Amino acid sequence: MPLLRRVLEAGVNGWSDEPTLNLETDFYVAVGVVMAGAASFITCLGLNLQKLSLCAPENANKAPFAQPKWVAGLVCLVVGSIVDFMSFGLAPQSLLAPLAALSLVWNLGMASYLHGESYSKYDLYATFLIFLGTGVSISYASHEEKDYALSELMELWRQPRMAVYGVLVPLVLLFHWGLVRATTRGLIVGRRGK
Repeated sequence: MPLLRRVLEAGVNGWSDEPTLNLETDFYVAVGVVMAGAASFITCLGLNLQKLSLCAPENANKAPFAQPKWVAGLVCLVVGSIVDFMSFGLAPQSLLAPLAALSLVWNLGMASYLHGESYSKYDLYATFLIFLGTGVSISYASHEEKDYALSELMELWRQPRMAVYGVLVPLVLLFHWGLVRATTRGLIVGRRGK
């Protein structure tokens, strides 16, 4: 039992023996995390409102800006982005980045409610795993931010792993771009033949 308790507390205190909670700064971190989660929800709501408006048959010949739901969706996107930006001033990026995955969770519920889209038990399992992974990522992430001097950033830039990153990311993007092009041209066909 002491090992389980230590593992669970490690998400808050790190692996040191001294607690690292600081109520003065952790309040702002908690506010930042809540803001990021709310921003994810608001942004997802905006995208779903825009889809709802664009898919409505009565809006087929209307410009998007003439559709009130589409405009409301755009406002949600702007507000969600601003709230998300503000959250990064309150909490470390290591805590906020995993929250972006919550948009998949919000979208599952909204798409079902607003668009009548159905989901399978596998969608629920995947959503649960995303939610669980987000929680674990946040609980074990660093709760402190480090300020880097320009000389430290330049030293990090010169590391071999940065060169590997600089080569691998464009290669992965190029691979995915080629995969999308091959799929749209019909060179790659899915299991259902679509």
